[in-house]
Amino acid sequence: MKFATYYAAIGKNVTLLAPGERIIKMMSKDASVQLSAVLKKQGVKIVTGVKVKSVGSDHTVYYATEKGEASVAGDAVVTAIGRKPVVDIGLENVGITVEKFVNVDDNMYTGVAGIYACGDITGKMQLAHFAAASAITAVESMFGLEHSMDLSVCPSCIYTSPELASVGKKETDIENAKVGKFLMGANGKSLIEGVNRGYIKVIADQNDVVVGAEIFSVRGTDIMGELSLAISKGLKVCEVASVIHPHPTVMEAVGESLEDIHGLATHMAPKRK
Repeated sequence: MKFATYYAAIGKNVTLLAPGERIIKMMSKDASVQLSAVLKKQGVKIVTGVKVKSVGSDHTVYYATEKGEASVAGDAVVTAIGRKPVVDIGLENVGITVEKFVNVDDNMYTGVAGIYACGDITGKMQLAHFAAASAITAVESMFGLEHSMDLSVCPSCIYTSPELASVGKKETDIENAKVGKFLMGANGKSLIEGVNRGYIKVIADQNDVVVGAEIFSVRGTDIMGELSLAISKGLKVCEVASVIHPHPTVMEAVGESLEDIHGLATHMAPKRK
């Protein structure tokens, strides 16, 4: 997604081949639809449900979909299909369980005395900030210290334009979830930045505790920190919404998305009962 956004922005013709039924399937359908619309407006052709067969020396990609086989040619081919760990180093010889990744518990402990693992090799979130946090957790575990990092609340960021970020639980994970959503077309700072598309979505549980969030917005990856903090500390909607957010800022939309849970957002129409 990042490369597609970049190359489209500098005027290149881009064809995006995605293996799933929609792009960024790790995020909500809202995010997929919104980002697809932005990319298509930039001239990006998106093909989903793709299985790449081969890549020719002339940069032609041969692929198959449910509709049959096809190909697309370009000046360059960028592959971004993830990473796989280097684990064939004799780990089994010392009793470490390897199932594609190194198995660890919540303490980053492998089950073998004195051996811990962290980062991408554990098969959890393949993100630099998660790797750093899991390393801290591993060292704390070695010394029997209480964990200072909550690894269950780790934001994911996609540096498209606008940016995408998510943290915590999705609305489909929570029974009777309460959802607040604010559209960035009503946010003054976003309009000043020349972007009228996007949203901030906040999810709360039945007790009004903030448990998840998703952002598609200018500077979305920067402002996710406030909601990550709220989730990690178990704050309620009113506790976060009561913070005065400066105007005009993109961040004030966080407050309005929280207020929208109870139909009180200043710049959104009240929710119908």
